[in-house]
Amino acid sequence: MKNIFFIGLRGSGKTTTGQALAKKLNLPFWDTDQLVEEKFSTSIADIVSRHGWEGFRSRESDILRMVCSRQGQVIATGGGTVLAQANRNLISGVVFYLQAPLSVLFARLSQSPASSRRPALYNKNLQEELVISFTEREPLYLSLADHILDATNPVSTLLHSIVRLCPNIPDFQKKTPFEANTNHSF
Repeated sequence: MKNIFFIGLRGSGKTTTGQALAKKLNLPFWDTDQLVEEKFSTSIADIVSRHGWEGFRSRESDILRMVCSRQGQVIATGGGTVLAQANRNLISGVVFYLQAPLSVLFARLSQSPASSRRPALYNKNLQEELVISFTEREPLYLSLADHILDATNPVSTLLHSIVRLCPNIPDFQKKTPFEANTNHSF
């Protein structure tokens, strides 16, 4: 089975949706940002403070290469993972772009305590940073995406959409698309 990737901006729900899908499919789940923090025993903010964004991106690429050496897993990438061509070459399998209006992402990130632990990318406020990130990354997300999902939907709705879009995922092969869409035991 191929890897399943979730890409998108910060706050789009890549980790939450990826974890739910991995649990449903009984597959390993990896969040590349979490793996960077675990492997280097420090926060992303600390890595950026000590080594700059370039140092973080290098570590992020190392983690992505390690994770992509295996198949049959669900992977949530960091929002900026797509910036490096080498990373884009690794993101293959089934790729879901979780897309949401910037106003929704701003509201989510403004309410998230974890958001304050993440260093600014461009020395701008959060709203300006989202606009810059979106402008820079949206074409890359679109070029990689096999499917675009509306990240304003609840996770259960996103999982139903994934079932509908990818009925050949092994766990869903036993069910008709209708049965899979009406199963609420996530």
